[in-house]
Amino acid sequence: QWTGVYDCSVCRRKRLTGQEFSKKALERHRKDKDAPLKCKTCVAAAEKEEQDRAAAKTTAAAAGGGGGGGGASSEAGAAGELHTCAACGEAKPAASFNKNQLRNKGPGKQRCMPCVTAASEAEAAATTDAQQAKLKDLRQKAKKADAVGSVAERLGGG
Repeated sequence: QWTGVYDCSVCRRKRLTGQEFSKKALERHRKDKDAPLKCKTCVAAAEKEEQDRAAAKTTAAAAGGGGGGGGASSEAGAAGELHTCAACGEAKPAASFNKNQLRNKGPGKQRCMPCVTAASEAEAAATTDAQQAKLKDLRQKAKKADAVGSVAERLGGG
């Protein structure tokens, strides 16, 4: 499932293992070999760029009086409301929240953008730590196996 050598179509890195890609991306690539394959690093970078653009757009709209569109009056009214972040517990204006957090999550479940970013970074760090721990364990097992005598003893366990 994770074996194979893959290339990222965005950053053009070559000979990557399946661990560098999401399970869904690998499934799509197996079904259609011509489908573009993006590594997790490129996906995270694109997601971060999109979040930065959205934050800049929100900041510009708040500074410019809502952008002057037909839906701006409803957004301007919603911007005056305070929402409580479920993670940090602070009451913040709607501009501090992603639209999906406000629309799809109910009160008590919505998190502000800084808390969402911090949580995703913590999750990524935890994943990396778990991978490093697993790799260290496998290296120790390999070292222990090398300390045993012949190949037959290694495979047979004694």
